[in-house]
Amino acid sequence: MLPSLISRICEIESLGVAVVLDSKDVSEKDKHIWEFRTGGLVEYEKEGLYGFAARGVCFYFVENHNSMECARLLNNINPALIVNGGTPRKLKSEILRIPALGVINVHPGVLPKYRGSCCVEWAIYNDELVGNTSHFMTEEYDAGPIIEVETYKFQKGVSYHEVRAHIYRNSIGLMAGAVEKVLDKKVTYQTALKNEGGALHPPIAEEKMGRVIHSLDSGSYKHLY
Repeated sequence: MLPSLISRICEIESLGVAVVLDSKDVSEKDKHIWEFRTGGLVEYEKEGLYGFAARGVCFYFVENHNSMECARLLNNINPALIVNGGTPRKLKSEILRIPALGVINVHPGVLPKYRGSCCVEWAIYNDELVGNTSHFMTEEYDAGPIIEVETYKFQKGVSYHEVRAHIYRNSIGLMAGAVEKVLDKKVTYQTALKNEGGALHPPIAEEKMGRVIHSLDSGSYKHLY
């Protein structure tokens, strides 16, 4: 969904945008997870980046987002803010500390409670609200200060794929809102909500995943209307 994210961020007035791409390709495992979760309701965007040149977006290519090459590039660009658009890496402090305003991310889960993997599925399994969280990034997964949390309710009859598609689509608007809040100094790393007490969730087991799907299909999930 990188082209959709770039397009939305480009709509923010007077904002210069540069994109730094890592050479690591999306793994077959990650593609399979994406296809399983979305059921084809959200297209996996591979193309569509070339049109951004006309909008003044600069593209840079590095071997590794954590490399010295990338650090030098970012120091030369001197970005006020970095947006994580799906890096395949866990970013190191050398990269995270470059932008004055920080690095922000949107996590598909309600922080601080749901950190880690399959947080949408774990929330449904536990009969709790699903959502997205915009937050500042640190070296720990999903542990940085919280900018904003969005939670969602769904109509009865919603499918698992529709829930996941909703999460992915709404993450773009939440990220754009986070960018504006941080650039306008309405939220800073220091004033954002503390992100404490949440557990790092593992991938959900197949048996429990079956219960997740059943709770939606049967209408027994509590947060349906």
